[in-house]
Amino acid sequence: MFTPLFKGREDLFALHWEKGGKSGYMPAYHFDPYRYKVHKMRGGTLGNFSEKTYQFLTKEQIEKHLQGN
Repeated sequence: MFTPLFKGREDLFALHWEKGGKSGYMPAYHFDPYRYKVHKMRGGTLGNFSEKTYQFLTKEQIEKHLQGN
């Protein structure tokens, strides 16, 4: 029912973030948290972490958004 309202790319969706008085949007990723933690301990960031993939925009994600989750 609400799916037509969510127009744009179907291969990813954005998450809102806030940190240190700043805010913005970033793509939602799927990754292994353990491997990312190791990458981060070696000085890496999410931006240069190569073992991540975009999360698809699904009906479940839309439902979670509309429910405020």
